[in-house]
Amino acid sequence: MMIDEMSRAKGRPTSCAIVAPVPDVDAFRAEATKALRLPKVPEPELRADGSRSYVWEGYISPLSTIIVRDFAPTGRPGVMVKRLEMVPAGR
Repeated sequence: MMIDEMSRAKGRPTSCAIVAPVPDVDAFRAEATKALRLPKVPEPELRADGSRSYVWEGYISPLSTIIVRDFAPTGRPGVMVKRLEMVPAGR
């Protein structure tokens, strides 16, 4: 598990992520989406490093983001589930 916290003018984004190798990232993403009760899977954001990220913004709270990221296009089996939460400045 990874935990990260930064400070910016608009607030303090914090995050927590779990990373693991899984044999079938598409099946994992479908099961994670169901278990977390996320709405329909969005189109992936494709990155230059070969990863793809599925992003749900504002689902748990207006300032939260859930990301399910994998490297399936590169043939690597890992997956990451990450939650970001913005804490407004002054709190």
